[in-house]
Parts: sequence; structure tokens; C-alpha cells
Amino acid sequence: MNAMNELLYLDPGSGSYLVQALVAGALGVVFFFRNILNYIKAFFALLFGKKKNTDPAPGEDPTTKEHSEKSDLTKN
Repeated sequence: MNAMNELLYLDPGSGSYLVQALVAGALGVVFFFRNILNYIKAFFALLFGKKKNTDPAPGEDPTTKEHSEKSDLTKN
């Protein structure tokens, strides 16, 4: 019975390491699934999101093709 009691003993260093590993594992799971959720949201936003505005910006010539490229650069 004495050997069993020695195996169940956790000193403060081992206990804090165990708590640290459990917290790190839990946070790793949270961040992993949050990242997957962001990918899913981005996919559906691209799929069902608003269409790109191809109208020329004020003061631009609507007959040139460059107006859509310039308006894309100014949105960021």
C-alpha cells in the first residue's frame, strides 16, 4: 500500500505543470476551432457576399477598363 501512496503524490512543481498543460490544451482547442469558424465564415461571405462594384469612381472615365482596378485599390 505504501508504493501506491507514493505514486499518487504530486509535488507543487508537477501540479503546476499539469495545470499549465491542461490550460494550454484547452486554449489550443479554442483557438483551433475559432480559426476553422473564421474560414467557414469567410467562405460563405465570399459565396453570398455583396458583388464587387464595377461602377467608376466620381471623376473617372467610364469607357476605360482601369476604373475598376483603381476603385478596388481605394477600398482598402
